[in-house]
Amino acid sequence: MEERNEEAMPNAVAYVRVMDAYAKSRDKDAESKVESLLRYTKNEAGVMPNTYCYNMVLNAYTRQKRRILSELEKIYRTTGNTSLQPDFVLYTSLVST
Repeated sequence: MEERNEEAMPNAVAYVRVMDAYAKSRDKDAESKVESLLRYTKNEAGVMPNTYCYNMVLNAYTRQKRRILSELEKIYRTTGNTSLQPDFVLYTSLVST
């Protein structure tokens, strides 16, 4: 029978570090990976997520919005297409996250 070393098991801090790395990555699916890891942490790993875990999920989604905004601004500057110009609604959406 295999013996488990409870001290070697990842805790919330370890999961936050991985979530932070995902959130800061350029991966287009980073936010869904962070959210999936949060669910795994809570449901399968048996680790109670802390506030930092939830902050990492919000951080990942905010970074994704910023990437989308940056891409839209770049296309607008390049093409001059006014239908692609970021507007009040877009900026409000970004800030209200």
